[in-house]
Amino acid sequence: MSQKIKDALSKLKTGKSEVIISGINDLRETGNLDHIPPVIEVLKYCPLEEVHNEVMHFLFDLKNPEAIRIIINYINDPEYAEFQRLLVSACWEANIDCSPFLNYFVDLAIVSDYIICFEALTVIENMNNKFTLEELNEAITKVKEATDADEDGKFDLLHSLWEVLVEFRAFKLTSEN
Repeated sequence: MSQKIKDALSKLKTGKSEVIISGINDLRETGNLDHIPPVIEVLKYCPLEEVHNEVMHFLFDLKNPEAIRIIINYINDPEYAEFQRLLVSACWEANIDCSPFLNYFVDLAIVSDYIICFEALTVIENMNNKFTLEELNEAITKVKEATDADEDGKFDLLHSLWEVLVEFRAFKLTSEN
C-alpha cells in the first residue's frame, strides 16, 4: 500500500470534516474496492452532512460491479440502518447493473419502509433485464402477494414494482420469439 493511500485512510479517522473530505477525495482517485468499507464507515462516526455527501459521491463514482456486494453488506448491517436509504440509492446512482441482485432488491422493497421501497424500486428500474423467466415469474408472484397484503401504505410503490417486472417479462418473451 502506497504512502498516499495510507495517509488518505488515516485522514478518514481524524474527526475533522475538511480532512475527512480530503481523504475521501484522495481515495476516490484509486477506485479500489478495499477502500469502500473505510469510506462507508465514516457515515457512522461523522454526523456532518457535507461529509455524508462526499461519501455518497465516492460511492456514486464506483464503476466496479463488485462494489454492489460490499454496499449490500452495509445495507444489511443493523449498525448502518440509519444510512440504509443512502446506501440503497448509491446502488442505482453508481450506474452499476444490479441485475444479479433482483431478488434481494425485490425482498428489500417488500419488507422495508416507504422510502427504502422507493429506492429499491429505482434500483430495479435501472437493471438491465438479464433475468430468466423463472426469476421474473418468482419476483412477480412475490410482489403481487405483497401488494395484495400491503398494510404499510406502499401499495402504489409495490404496484409500480409489479408493473416494472411484468414489463421486463413481456420484453423477455417478445425478444425470445
